[in-house]
Amino acid sequence: MPENPQRRDGAGNEVEPVPPLEGNVETSAPDAAEECQTSSTPTEAVIMLDEPCRNLPKLHWQDFKLIGRCISFLGESVVNDETLFLHYEGYVSMVNKNTITLLNVNRFTSDDFLKRRERLEQEKTKRNARREVKAQEGSSKEDEKDIVTRENIWGENNGSTEEVDESGVASGAPADENNRRSMFLSLFYVNSRRGKGDAETQSERQKLICGAGSIGPIPYVTFARSAIHDVVVGNEQRSSFMSIFRHSSKKFFDMQCLRMYVRRFLVSASRENKEQSLTLRSFVESKCNYKGIDDNVLVSVAKEELAALANIDKNIAKCSSRPTDARVGIQLQLFRAPPGLFSGTGILFLTRLPMQTFWLAVVQSLMTLMLLTVAANTFISDRNGIVNGYMFRYISPILIGCFHCLFASAVTAFHAIRMRMPVRFSPHAMLRAAAVGIAIGFCSLALLAVAEAISFPRIQSYIRERAEDPIALCAYYKSNECRGYNENCDVDRDSPTCLWGVCKGEWKKAPCTRKLNRTIVMGFVPFGVLSILLFGMFVIDGFLHYRLFRVSRLIAAITSR
Repeated sequence: MPENPQRRDGAGNEVEPVPPLEGNVETSAPDAAEECQTSSTPTEAVIMLDEPCRNLPKLHWQDFKLIGRCISFLGESVVNDETLFLHYEGYVSMVNKNTITLLNVNRFTSDDFLKRRERLEQEKTKRNARREVKAQEGSSKEDEKDIVTRENIWGENNGSTEEVDESGVASGAPADENNRRSMFLSLFYVNSRRGKGDAETQSERQKLICGAGSIGPIPYVTFARSAIHDVVVGNEQRSSFMSIFRHSSKKFFDMQCLRMYVRRFLVSASRENKEQSLTLRSFVESKCNYKGIDDNVLVSVAKEELAALANIDKNIAKCSSRPTDARVGIQLQLFRAPPGLFSGTGILFLTRLPMQTFWLAVVQSLMTLMLLTVAANTFISDRNGIVNGYMFRYISPILIGCFHCLFASAVTAFHAIRMRMPVRFSPHAMLRAAAVGIAIGFCSLALLAVAEAISFPRIQSYIRERAEDPIALCAYYKSNECRGYNENCDVDRDSPTCLWGVCKGEWKKAPCTRKLNRTIVMGFVPFGVLSILLFGMFVIDGFLHYRLFRVSRLIAAITSR
């Protein structure tokens, strides 16, 4: 038996393991089961090559059934900080609680995926038509299989075509992608010489992998299970698709294919299903389309994979019985916000704080715009100059506060869509806290200004001040048929606000107190109401900011368990 069977291929040549390709995929946090991973090996298991294996441990995890099968799914990919959904197809090499590793992976955009599906349907229709013609001619064979032809990406038969299953991942690749495909073929081989051209190809290939276009095939890709959706299991592939150990420079990938089907056999055999009657050698040779695999290599690989599968199954069973709060912590770590405006908020999306903060900022902006509209209407209204002049004195400072409130609401809205764990007192958070605090101060000053503006002494002082330039005040007396403020001008004819010497007329000589007070108060009521509402909203804004730090500490405590 070889010293390190993991480093030998089917021909007995020593090889080096190939790490998974790092591409534009989401990887998950380390599996929680790894915390309690053991090194126990099912020593009682007897691996037989030409007879059914005995004493295999029972593998209970249902997801092991996916190993060795072709699947397609909709996967989340992050491109330039934007979450995109792309279609992926490949063969499941290994699966654990948090991740799934695929071999021979192809990525498709939505348009390419639909075109590929239509093309496969057309090819299937043509094959069915040809079979009907052959059946009528009496030349149809009972064991005829549905096959399609594609370029031989494995480097066999001098680049000739080969037959693969209709469900093969690469079978539906668009014709205009051939040039791009050829760039990935070298990933399946071991190149002893690397020159400038190889470096340029690798750079361009990496750009494609990190992009959002249709690419492939890629040898190995690992996905976070939380980032895949709508998983569909494909049909069984023909053995000619996985023809391993035919090309010496493809031995790395071939060894991974061998291990994949060994895992599949062990999973099936441990469940005592219909494949239990099959032997390890016959099963692997059938699936890999290769006879004469070294006995020692096959037995060693089977023992290694059986130990790995048993450990994963045991750890998943153990961790499934852990306290509920620990499972919740793991789920929170893996959670990703749905695509949209709040896709970058992560776990905080579950607290609804980002949405609440954002909509609060929107309402703040609307209220501030209403306040500005009321102020603009006051400036352009046709009120008498006496009333407008008095209101302008108090509205001007309020306008400055309105512009700051708009700025503060914009800062809050931006922080709502950018907040994420871990929450720290960053410059942006400090800017929001400062802007909200200043906005609360401006709203308080606006309320004080309105309260002072509608006070009786302020109005009386203003009327006496305007009496020194009596033209506008006299016009107000005439238009409202009144005279004086809080005094009877028939009795106190020497009062400076009565303007007997300037405003001569026969109108009613009642005081203007009630009319003037009502006009001024009604003019300031909208400013007071909107200022109160804005004050309350910015106080809530500050409370939500404080609550964000409280909730983030709670989430950090849960996820750290």
